[in-house]
Amino acid sequence: MNAESELAEKGLKIYMISSHPTKGCGVSRYAGSLCRGLSGIPVQVASGRVSFLRDRKIIGPWLGFLHDILRNSPQVIHIQYTPSICGYTLPLFLILVKILRPHCKIVLTAHEKSSVYRRKQGAITKSLYFMYELIVFHLIDRILVHTEEHREEITARFRVPGPKTLVVPFGVDEPHVVSDEDIRRVAERYHLEPGTVILFLGALRPNKGLEYLLRAFSMIKKRMPDVTLVIAGEAAPGHAEYLLELKRMKEAAALGEDVRFIGFVEDVDIPALVSISSIVVLPYTGITQSGVLHWEAIPYGKPVIATDVGGIGETVRKHDLGTVIPPGDGDALAYAILDLLNDEDRMELCAANAQSLEGIYSWENVASRHAAIYLDLLEP
Repeated sequence: MNAESELAEKGLKIYMISSHPTKGCGVSRYAGSLCRGLSGIPVQVASGRVSFLRDRKIIGPWLGFLHDILRNSPQVIHIQYTPSICGYTLPLFLILVKILRPHCKIVLTAHEKSSVYRRKQGAITKSLYFMYELIVFHLIDRILVHTEEHREEITARFRVPGPKTLVVPFGVDEPHVVSDEDIRRVAERYHLEPGTVILFLGALRPNKGLEYLLRAFSMIKKRMPDVTLVIAGEAAPGHAEYLLELKRMKEAAALGEDVRFIGFVEDVDIPALVSISSIVVLPYTGITQSGVLHWEAIPYGKPVIATDVGGIGETVRKHDLGTVIPPGDGDALAYAILDLLNDEDRMELCAANAQSLEGIYSWENVASRHAAIYLDLLEP
């Protein structure tokens, strides 16, 4: 009996807790894509939304989730987790579920490594944060991550048994059809002239390494006068000063309209914006995984320049999607961009490699992998 048949026989009900729907949130988009993938197989998915950092709601959402769970009795609760999304009442919620619904299994997808959050914490905050995640990870039945590196960190730091933490690949979206009219409309909206476009896409925060990209671009302009750098995204909550500093760097380097900060881009415009671009740059200094790589660069066959952090470098290197460089090195970033843009054969090879991954990492396949994990948990 295959997984889909077993799911149909069990009448499996999942309760998904995530930030979905939240505009501009990568975890929200991930959760939405996964729920749609699960809906294609016989899984009943109900969902609850939490976004602690944005909404500042501490207890209310979790009480609502608990009410839904007690009323509807799902077999599996699946939490899409980052500390900034779930907040600090998550351990209490998990304890209550264990007491009130002891047979319900709990799965948690950890979207960011603990080390990403620890870097800027003081000694006391680090200790409290460690205890918080120690409790959470030991109350969970399965922890899902996107990279082997992240799995090893959780296993070693929190003494979590190896089989309890599983690596599940990030899904790749199917590309939308982009018409000539879409290209024209988006080019006019963002004032993009014919030429070479380097694209950064995503929320702006210090771990994105955009200061190194601006330094690299100053070098690139001297060799490629017709190149434009487009930085698409708005400052993440609490990081408005980072955006101001980037704009000051742009002015100090006299880059003018060659660097465009275009702010938040609506989903309807993203396919055309990516299509207009020549390459996608991910200059992060610290991150676990990048939705941009799987949602925009790979589906639209765009070569990638990425730093060797988290699972990004691992994915780009494994599938030969572009060039991987050390983080925090503006010179290496400039040379990598120039080398790639000046090698048309290499650009075409990277694009073809990206497009070959669409079926392998489709959300249907990723959802089936989740279904197998749910079934394994429910085995007597």
